Amino acid sequence: MRYMTTGFWALSLAALSPGCTPFPDIDTTEPAREVPAIYPRLIPIDPLLVPEQDPRVTPQLAGAIDASGATLRARAVSPVPAGDETSGFEARAAILRQKAAALKARSE
Repeated sequence: MRYMTTGFWALSLAALSPGCTPFPDIDTTEPAREVPAIYPRLIPIDPLLVPEQDPRVTPQLAGAIDASGATLRARAVSPVPAGDETSGFEARAAILRQKAAALKARSE
């Protein structure tokens, strides 16, 4: 029991000792620099806000990208094609039914 209380006090002292360090003085000012700071060159922002055509994008490429996007959007909203009952979940269910029937036939 005595070792536990001694260990507790030693651990407490070790845990609290970093709190005794002096707090840094935040009221002081930084001394002036002898070397002037290098600031970035300021440029007007108006030319950056004008939408500019990328020279690498040709009208043919832009048309192909738009067509591809339209195709993908159409596929995303279209339901399962009519008459194709074996797509998605139904296809997996049909495969599992076939495997179950084969296992059942093998065990009989």
